Amino acid sequence: MRPIRPGRRQRDPTNHDRSRPTVESARRGTPHSIPRASPCRHKVLRSFTQPRGSVAVEEVADFAAMSRPTWPEPTDQLDIVLVAPGGGEPGPLWLAAPDRADALPAVSVKLPGVTADWRPGRAVLRAPADRFDEFVAGLTEFAFYEGELRTLERAVEVGESDAAADTVRAFRIRPADSKHWPRFESLIEHFARLRLTFARLKPRLAKPSNSLKAETRRLVNRLLMRADVPARLEALSERLEACEDLYEGAIDRVADYRWYRTGHRLEWGIIFLLLLEVALMSADLYIRYLDYSDPTPVETNTQEIRGAKKN
Repeated sequence: MRPIRPGRRQRDPTNHDRSRPTVESARRGTPHSIPRASPCRHKVLRSFTQPRGSVAVEEVADFAAMSRPTWPEPTDQLDIVLVAPGGGEPGPLWLAAPDRADALPAVSVKLPGVTADWRPGRAVLRAPADRFDEFVAGLTEFAFYEGELRTLERAVEVGESDAAADTVRAFRIRPADSKHWPRFESLIEHFARLRLTFARLKPRLAKPSNSLKAETRRLVNRLLMRADVPARLEALSERLEACEDLYEGAIDRVADYRWYRTGHRLEWGIIFLLLLEVALMSADLYIRYLDYSDPTPVETNTQEIRGAKKN
């Protein structure tokens, strides 16, 4: 983990005209997985336990070095430009989306005296300076959980990349496709882990934390709606379910096929043992029948000796 220092206010170095209003400050919030027992020498913005243990910390932000966002969009970082009433704006490139068809557009939420613009990895907060901290806490929480959602979406996209081609292999079990069967097992484990993460994340995106102030919770709620989080959660759940059904069915059919190919050996073994048992029982019965119907020579001699004594 790279060194983290307490954040400090950064004047906009692109503004050389002192008569113009300036950006009040730029802050960078970054989630890190830090053991609870570790000493924290930097400012902690928020702590998270689900879907993974993390803390969001404030780092030094160099506004001049913040270039246009790259692809893929960051999921573990949020750069926030704080603008006090009458302050200058960071410019249109600050919230410009990458040149990608699937890039999320910027969303804007307005409350009385507060405006927040957000897109993945970037935000602009316009509010009174004495209320920056409470709204930064809300933006940090929203950005963390939304970033976890995008991480899940990308993981599902990677896992389902071969799903269309695997559809035939899942329903038509052939020996030629046996090299794909171990991958089916790995994929169902992959989707099971994603489902568990999704189950831990979904309640966090349903409503903001109660530790936030009421107006901050309204801000986060509106950001959730503007970012289409409810629809994305539903779509992600359906994609997970489709992949789970596909590969669970494939594994069941592969197991049935393996039993069909190898199970007859056991059946023939059982039949052989039953036939052997029948043969042994038949031989035993036949031997007993011979003993019962034919007297032995000893018994015949005894009967002859007894007859001679009588005479």
